[in-house]
Amino acid sequence: MKFAGLAWLVGALGLLPSCSGTYFVGVSSGGAGGTETGGAATAGNSTTAASGASMVGGGAGAVDGGGSAVVGGAGGSTSTGSAGQATNPGDAGPPEPDSYCGLPLASSTAAASSFATPEQVDARIQLFLLDTTSTATNLPQVTTREWAGNRALNLLASLNVPSAPGLDRFVSGWLPGTTQPKFWAAYFSSKQGTLSDLFTTQVAQAKGAGVLTDPAVLKLTGITGRGSFISKRLLCREVPLSPAGIDPLPDPVQGMSRRQQLETATASPACRACHVLTDPLGNALNHLTVGGAYISLENGVAIDSADSYTLPASGNISFTDVATLGKQLQYSCEAATCLTRQLLSDAQTNALLPGKITDSDVAQIASLFSASGGDLRQLVRFIVQSDAFLRAK
Repeated sequence: MKFAGLAWLVGALGLLPSCSGTYFVGVSSGGAGGTETGGAATAGNSTTAASGASMVGGGAGAVDGGGSAVVGGAGGSTSTGSAGQATNPGDAGPPEPDSYCGLPLASSTAAASSFATPEQVDARIQLFLLDTTSTATNLPQVTTREWAGNRALNLLASLNVPSAPGLDRFVSGWLPGTTQPKFWAAYFSSKQGTLSDLFTTQVAQAKGAGVLTDPAVLKLTGITGRGSFISKRLLCREVPLSPAGIDPLPDPVQGMSRRQQLETATASPACRACHVLTDPLGNALNHLTVGGAYISLENGVAIDSADSYTLPASGNISFTDVATLGKQLQYSCEAATCLTRQLLSDAQTNALLPGKITDSDVAQIASLFSASGGDLRQLVRFIVQSDAFLRAK
């Protein structure tokens, strides 16, 4: 999908905390000097999420707009990156998976009698998507998954702005430091918005890769800091805090790139154990300065942005730059699961959902989301149709 041109105005280069091993490189390509510091707690560690809708049977059966079909069960998911599927050669058909992306996958058995009233559910939907509530009319007598999902999509369709206020709020928390939350939130309201858009679009940044090259990432002045942001925010991977008492390296010298200096300084096994979680991802952005300009040389050395990275469930990926990294990550179950986890966490907090949400809930909704082709509007639907969103207590 395309949007009108947006002015990406990057403010003062305040350094965000990042996590890594022993040493940090102090200068970004074309940016002001500085050092990376110890990291903050991992974003997305919350176990909040919600299960999928109408979990009996296979197939993703997603519908758009005000459609009436109820989404099918996650048992039919064949999305790239699912892990731990059960095998039983004796069955006539393919076995249903028992996990998704390393998380347990269980079917929902909740009945409509256990759901909150339509008035309560409608208030939750409005808080989630609109960040406010108003009295609704013509509500059904009982809550059903079909009605709840259609209600959410109809609310999105009724907006006279590209993005929903509640989704603006979510993006601001998901990508702290972004200068354009409405731009990314609009993808969740669009009938064409997908996870692929979030990881590959170059509309927001020339030679960019969606949210991987958002100003919130680019303004970080070191390889490890950028990689840590991507690892934590977009893949929900735990990144250990930097050890205390480690002095930053001096600025890179002529004839030595930041990457070369960082790899030399963190060559020991103790350092690499942490840096392998962050630095390959950060290396993919080496051609882009803090202001988003594309450069080919750094301190007289040709810039190298090629690397490889191991995802726990999806396996090893290789890339030559941030654009090819984005194309790899868009198909990973880790990216689908992480976005699901964080959007469901936002729904739980802001829509005041009752009860505890489990990893099984996360897996259920993420598998449906992945099977839908990463349709972001359908992700909203799956959330609202889930047990976690609908239950009375």
